[in-house]
Amino acid sequence: MVGTVIGTGVFLKAAPMAQAVGSPMWVLIAWVAAGLLSLAGALTYAELSAMLPEAGGEYVYLRKSYGEASAFLFGWQRFIVAGSASIASLGVGFSIFLSTVIPLDQVW
Repeated sequence: MVGTVIGTGVFLKAAPMAQAVGSPMWVLIAWVAAGLLSLAGALTYAELSAMLPEAGGEYVYLRKSYGEASAFLFGWQRFIVAGSASIASLGVGFSIFLSTVIPLDQVW
């Protein structure tokens, strides 16, 4: 998670954000707002883990809240879609950074 957020989020999104909003101050405000939302999510997970001290994380929370079918579908979605997308975003970020050292046609 940290690699995805820092590796692709911070390094690849700062320049497009600055171009879109036109001011470094707005970029910082957006990052602070996103950090506060992330903190709220982390505190929510901390509370859920204290209430349901079982192994399985989100699967356990969904199973308890919405039933077995929802948890099962979430688990497969996480495995097939979210995991693959995370790895793909890291790969794209790596190739962008690598292309600054090695010409792009040699990277591919």
